[in-house]
Amino acid sequence: MMLTQTISYPSSFRDYGRRPILPITTSSILSQTGIDALEERARHAEQKCDRLLNEVETERAMLRAVIDQMLAGVFVVEAPSGKLVFGNEQVNHILRRPYHPADEAQELFGQIGFHSDGRLHRPEEWPISRSIATGDRIVNEEIAFIRADSTIGYLAVSSAPITCSGGVVRYGVIVISDITERKQIEEALKEAERKYRELVRYAPAAIYGIDFRNRRFTSVNDAMCQILGPSRAELLAMNPFDILDEEGRARFQIRISHWLNGEEPDRNVEYKIRAKDGRIIDVVLDVTFTADENGKPLGATVVAHDITEQKRIEAIRQQAYCQIERNMEQFAILADHVRHPLQVVMARADLVEDEETSTSIRKQVKRINALVKQLDRGWVESRAIREFLRRNDLAGIPD
Repeated sequence: MMLTQTISYPSSFRDYGRRPILPITTSSILSQTGIDALEERARHAEQKCDRLLNEVETERAMLRAVIDQMLAGVFVVEAPSGKLVFGNEQVNHILRRPYHPADEAQELFGQIGFHSDGRLHRPEEWPISRSIATGDRIVNEEIAFIRADSTIGYLAVSSAPITCSGGVVRYGVIVISDITERKQIEEALKEAERKYRELVRYAPAAIYGIDFRNRRFTSVNDAMCQILGPSRAELLAMNPFDILDEEGRARFQIRISHWLNGEEPDRNVEYKIRAKDGRIIDVVLDVTFTADENGKPLGATVVAHDITEQKRIEAIRQQAYCQIERNMEQFAILADHVRHPLQVVMARADLVEDEETSTSIRKQVKRINALVKQLDRGWVESRAIREFLRRNDLAGIPD
């Protein structure tokens, strides 16, 4: 006959879901050594579990510390309820409003986001809502938003789903970065560029860009079109070196070589360019070269000042002062040619016996001599004017 006996298991077994009291046969008493081994294994398993839990808690604390130190705001949202289960301090700083765990993401973002065209960003359009609904990852989507203090800011929003086994979305994570300052700088740069382009377009001087590789104009302003005659489209299709004469092209290449050799080339050099109607136009070109990272020339920005009228006026002025020089020479010659005959006439007058005739001759000689003195004074005055203009560099007359 087999005896039965009721034995209570150790508490460690009860902790692992065993029945507290089980009936066993007397033959089981003989396996006490096996029971002790199971208890030892259970203790080791429990210690390992504790270690793993401690490691998880440590890693979780480290992760939380890292996330709290991030400059971006981080949320974790439960799916599909949309409840906020986690968020760092940067969220409050960026949105300037507190969030509370268990709030819904729609409540936090529902009325603060706007599209670029000014339309309200509906809650279901936010990246986190789309990531939870579709499982898509969204990176750096820019959204304008209203802060809690009613100021306008800009966010770069990224989101991704967190899935469990089977691909079911359990959570969604959203990262928001405040890019307001960057957007303001971008807008300021765009405005500055717009003003620069407007200034260049309507500047009185001709301004154009050159692409050396493709030998094309990269840009031309209105003044350039007015000087040369072609339309902007026609100029942009031209080789910019074709507007220079042969000598000008060679001199321009020399300027590029000097620049590549580290020399500072003359910035304002006169050239002759050919207009659409064949006219030759005198210009002064102020050239600024650009190069790639290897020092190879890419192109240049050129400011062309039309000096054709200035050159024409200078030529006329030079002609006028050359005429003054000739007149001064003629004054001197004329005075000499007149003065000597007058001396002869005056001597002959002294020999004339008729006193009335002699007096009349002397009177006419004195009148002519007075005119000669006026010519001398005119010569002196012309020379003084010439010297004054030369000293003040008004005419550029050579010595």
